[in-house]
Amino acid sequence: MKYVLIFIILFSLPLVVGGGVVFIGNPYAINYVLGFALLVLGVFSICFHLYASSSPNIFSPQVIVPVVYIFIFGFGIFNNNIRQPELLTLPILIVVVSLLGFVLGCRIKSRVKLYNNVSHLIYDKKSVYIIVFFVVFLSMLAAVFMILKVGLPFLYEDAVTGRLDARRAVSSWTIYIMRSSQIAFFVFLAFKLKEFGGVKRKDIPFIAIFWVLVAFINLIPGWRGQVVFFALGTLVLINFSYRKFSFFKAAFFGILMLVITVGWGLYRRLSEADQSASVAFLSQFVDSEFELVVALATLSVSVYMFGLMKVVEIVPNVFSHTYGGVYLSTWATALPGESPTIGSQIMEALELDFGGAGINVTFPGEAYIDFGFVGVFLYSLIFGYFLGLAYRASLYSTKGVVVYSYFVITFIVGTMTGVLGQAIYTFNLILLFLVLFLIKGCRYQYANTSRAQ
Repeated sequence: MKYVLIFIILFSLPLVVGGGVVFIGNPYAINYVLGFALLVLGVFSICFHLYASSSPNIFSPQVIVPVVYIFIFGFGIFNNNIRQPELLTLPILIVVVSLLGFVLGCRIKSRVKLYNNVSHLIYDKKSVYIIVFFVVFLSMLAAVFMILKVGLPFLYEDAVTGRLDARRAVSSWTIYIMRSSQIAFFVFLAFKLKEFGGVKRKDIPFIAIFWVLVAFINLIPGWRGQVVFFALGTLVLINFSYRKFSFFKAAFFGILMLVITVGWGLYRRLSEADQSASVAFLSQFVDSEFELVVALATLSVSVYMFGLMKVVEIVPNVFSHTYGGVYLSTWATALPGESPTIGSQIMEALELDFGGAGINVTFPGEAYIDFGFVGVFLYSLIFGYFLGLAYRASLYSTKGVVVYSYFVITFIVGTMTGVLGQAIYTFNLILLFLVLFLIKGCRYQYANTSRAQ
């Protein structure tokens, strides 16, 4: 109960102070107030995990969820607030409500007693490797088919429209099968580390080649970010299967990577041929060189908050709530022919045409399109619950490690692009559970012990 009171005090403080600022005469100060509330909520979730957990983990959902939200939406709040502050208040509130739902959902049934007094599963190595080989073989066939049909889309000069044309030429299912190679690698590495004696020195070259092969297969369609997310999923899997990373060392490494990422974004932005246009455009909204540098550095990541702003701009006045239609429309994209995604539908309703697959509606945006604020909170609560459930399973189950590693990738990518409107996540989730279902084990009786997580 005392933690609830502390949270209420911390969460209410910026709102009370900000309310006074707004009352004084700055109508857009509420954007920074809500942004600060987002930061307070995220920091509280991380600190609570550090204090309440006997073994803090950098990849716990109580840590990774607020970090992703603050990174993806926090920079977007700053960048879009200098350009369109009048359209930002409601989207920030949606993000805060979504993060609150996630934080609460991850904590549901957080105290689970695990009894080890019955038996342990011994898995057949050969059957696991056969299943892994079969999935990888299918993904390689799909990759070869795509290369023969359209070449290497990731080498196209116009990557955005080129990869979409390539996807239309080979169908979305080809890419779904190629992406399934990630699941195969996660299954192989998790069982190798936890069930089959661990990784020996002689195994390292093979595992490295396997990882590079899967990374290349996922790079072929042209979405380069998939390799980054695959690498992150591999780190999550190693963290739970082999050696838990030091919380503070991993946090330092994460901050360093953040600085490098933002710095690289700034360098790339300033190196573009049209960088003068970007500088000229943003200069009219800022008051100092420092604000201009930050605005340029965060311009790329700000597109996700921009997408959410556009969703709020037309829903429900122009584009009605779909009441579950976002997920139903997902399956249409997997059918042959041209089937617009929810992002494309929003872009069309806004009468915009900038190429690509449409607006990045984001996960909070999808939930808002379906059921408004109620959907934002409930969808986040449900997703957070399953994310927390997978995390707790990963602490004592090899299959749980695989599921949680995939869930982390789904959460991060889905936060930016949306989960419900992307058929690939549903397809891979079904495939993941099918593969794990096919992996059977025989039970081994051992000593009566119990522990609590």
